[in-house]
Amino acid sequence: MPTTVPAAFREFAVRLQPTDAQRSDASTKQGGVKDCLNGTLWVSRSFLTGSYARWTIIRPPSDIDLLVVLDDSKHGDDFFYAPGGAQLALERFHVRLKTCYPNTPIRKDHPAVHLDFTTIGFDVIPAFDRRDGGFFIPSRFASGWMPTDPTKHAELTTAMNGGTGDFFVPLVKMFKSWNCAHYAKLTGFHLEVAMSCPHLQKS
Repeated sequence: MPTTVPAAFREFAVRLQPTDAQRSDASTKQGGVKDCLNGTLWVSRSFLTGSYARWTIIRPPSDIDLLVVLDDSKHGDDFFYAPGGAQLALERFHVRLKTCYPNTPIRKDHPAVHLDFTTIGFDVIPAFDRRDGGFFIPSRFASGWMPTDPTKHAELTTAMNGGTGDFFVPLVKMFKSWNCAHYAKLTGFHLEVAMSCPHLQKS
């Protein structure tokens, strides 16, 4: 039993972390989704991103972001440069994933296709590499492709965490836990950005 406030803080934060079994489950499902899409598409690579990669996700994990980067030389003309290409990519992902997972609830939800597995939720996001770094993913407003750089988001979180003596990430988790239990109107990413704003203003 913790005897100090910092110790209690850290113990609570640990209890919010996904378990090893949950992380293993996420990794297994990532591989399955990639193999499914790779059956009919040229997938360059895929990786888990978002709060999962930044270690700010809480358990039970849901809506894990999976970025699936398509080979531009094979699919640039099909999706990236084509009129309405982002919507076409989402539709292609949706149809293919329904074929592989016929008993799993699946829906298109910009900028991703959401798979509601029994144990975990996945947001599968089509993407193309961006020449200047980062990626292009479908716009949330269904109007083409938008730039994003999850690596930069992770760097900001890491910097903020280091600058607060490793208290920022646990604090984000606690706010997320409270939000899920009492409010649930803010997204986890909104909370992370809002909490890191003072740090960004000083830089």
